[in-house]
Amino acid sequence: MGESHWVLDAILDEDYCLVRKDNAAANLSVLRKIVLNILGQVDFSDIVKAKKMPLIHKQRLCDKREDCLDRVLQSL
Repeated sequence: MGESHWVLDAILDEDYCLVRKDNAAANLSVLRKIVLNILGQVDFSDIVKAKKMPLIHKQRLCDKREDCLDRVLQSL
């Protein structure tokens, strides 16, 4: 569980989330885990020369390039 928390905090800044009402924090945690699983499955090797990318790089790539974000959304 410790490694999972580190990944959630390092990539999605989970510790800085101020949501505390009702079940909102737990719901957002589930959504963050889903996002990380989806990012882990999407392949960007045809866009970036690296065969394997860290999740943080995939997230930043999706922030910068709409075609990468589209690929993630189409994988759903």
